[in-house]
Amino acid sequence: EESAALTSASQRLQAIVNALAERDRLCLFLRAEGLRYREIAEALEISLGAVAASLSRSLAKLATAYDR
Repeated sequence: EESAALTSASQRLQAIVNALAERDRLCLFLRAEGLRYREIAEALEISLGAVAASLSRSLAKLATAYDR
Protein backbone atom coordinates (compact mmCIF):
# COMPACT_ATOMS: atom_id res chain seq x y z
CA GLU A 1 0.00 0.00 0.00
CA GLU A 2 2.80 2.41 0.93
CA SER A 3 4.71 1.47 -2.20
CA ALA A 4 1.65 2.13 -4.34
CA ALA A 5 1.25 5.57 -2.76
CA LEU A 6 4.89 6.43 -3.47
CA THR A 7 4.57 5.24 -7.05
CA SER A 8 1.44 7.32 -7.51
CA ALA A 9 3.12 10.44 -6.09
CA SER A 10 6.16 9.86 -8.29
CA GLN A 11 3.97 9.52 -11.37
CA ARG A 12 2.11 12.76 -10.51
CA LEU A 13 5.40 14.62 -10.07
CA GLN A 14 6.74 13.27 -13.36
CA ALA A 15 3.55 14.25 -15.18
CA ILE A 16 3.74 17.78 -13.77
CA VAL A 17 7.40 18.16 -14.74
CA ASN A 18 6.64 16.88 -18.24
CA ALA A 19 3.80 19.39 -18.58
CA LEU A 20 5.98 22.39 -17.65
CA ALA A 21 7.00 24.85 -20.31
CA GLU A 22 10.46 24.09 -21.65
CA ARG A 23 12.06 27.14 -20.00
CA ASP A 24 10.48 26.29 -16.65
CA ARG A 25 11.65 22.68 -16.91
CA LEU A 26 15.19 23.77 -17.82
CA CYS A 27 15.34 26.22 -14.93
CA LEU A 28 14.11 23.54 -12.55
CA PHE A 29 16.64 20.97 -13.77
CA LEU A 30 19.54 23.43 -13.62
CA ARG A 31 18.56 24.47 -10.11
CA ALA A 32 18.35 20.81 -9.09
CA GLU A 33 21.88 20.40 -10.46
CA GLY A 34 23.00 23.06 -7.98
CA LEU A 35 23.30 26.10 -10.22
CA ARG A 36 22.57 29.48 -8.68
CA TYR A 37 19.94 31.79 -10.13
CA ARG A 38 22.60 33.96 -11.77
CA GLU A 39 24.24 30.92 -13.37
CA ILE A 40 20.89 29.70 -14.68
CA ALA A 41 20.16 33.14 -16.10
CA GLU A 42 23.50 33.20 -17.89
CA ALA A 43 23.15 29.64 -19.19
CA LEU A 44 19.67 30.27 -20.59
CA GLU A 45 20.34 33.90 -21.54
CA ILE A 46 17.39 35.20 -19.52
CA SER A 47 17.07 37.70 -16.68
CA LEU A 48 17.35 36.86 -12.99
CA GLY A 49 13.71 37.86 -12.62
CA ALA A 50 12.70 35.40 -15.31
CA VAL A 51 14.59 32.62 -13.51
CA ALA A 52 12.92 33.49 -10.20
CA ALA A 53 9.45 33.61 -11.79
CA SER A 54 10.02 30.35 -13.63
CA LEU A 55 11.18 28.50 -10.53
CA SER A 56 8.35 29.94 -8.47
CA ARG A 57 5.79 28.74 -11.03
CA SER A 58 7.39 25.32 -11.28
CA LEU A 59 7.61 24.77 -7.54
CA ALA A 60 4.01 25.88 -7.06
CA LYS A 61 2.88 23.34 -9.66
CA LEU A 62 4.97 20.60 -8.07
CA ALA A 63 3.51 21.40 -4.66
CA THR A 64 0.06 20.58 -6.02
CA ALA A 65 1.15 16.96 -6.37
CA TYR A 66 1.36 16.77 -2.60
CA ASP A 67 -1.95 18.54 -1.98
CA ARG A 68 -3.88 15.60 -3.45
